[in-house]
Amino acid sequence: MKKGLIIIGVAVLAIVAYFVIAENKDQDEPEANKPVARTGKAHSQSFNANTAGMMQDYYKLKAALVAWDTPGINTAIATLVKSMDNVVLDSASTGSTAFNKTKTHAGTLMQAVGIENQRKAFSSLSVSLFTFLQEEEYSAGKVYKQECPMAFYDTVAAWWLSDNSEIINPYLGMQHPRYKNAMLHCGEVKDSVAFAALP
Repeated sequence: MKKGLIIIGVAVLAIVAYFVIAENKDQDEPEANKPVARTGKAHSQSFNANTAGMMQDYYKLKAALVAWDTPGINTAIATLVKSMDNVVLDSASTGSTAFNKTKTHAGTLMQAVGIENQRKAFSSLSVSLFTFLQEEEYSAGKVYKQECPMAFYDTVAAWWLSDNSEIINPYLGMQHPRYKNAMLHCGEVKDSVAFAALP
């Protein structure tokens, strides 16, 4: 009996010692070994401000698509196109090809007739815009690339960007003819861009 109690006591002490050592190891880990956010490129203040403004106008368009707000969608498209014209690539830029594709998709979006065609153009724009943000190492805030697996005809996927990880689907939205708002949160985060701003 005593021998059994001794074995149990030793085992308990060994477990406690293990956790104490592990905790101290975490506390003593040097700062250099801890992960840090990668710093983005040294863009001009004008580029950073105009790109951030463009993203805010993109998010307004996304919100209008969520709401099935046709007048709001048309207004937001026009505003986004103007915002893109304000973005002038600087000496640190490497995303010119992706940005030109984004502007081409924006032109298609301007000409699109009907909300379904607008959503298709919006998806293409979103994909090239995300590539642009990656290549430019966008640092004004984390951007999430999100996917709806059934955006068109219940089988074709589409993508959008968001400034938070919550899924608010601009393809099925709040007033879908079949699903109403039941599929508003359909989708998942597929990727993200997150660079720290230069000090």
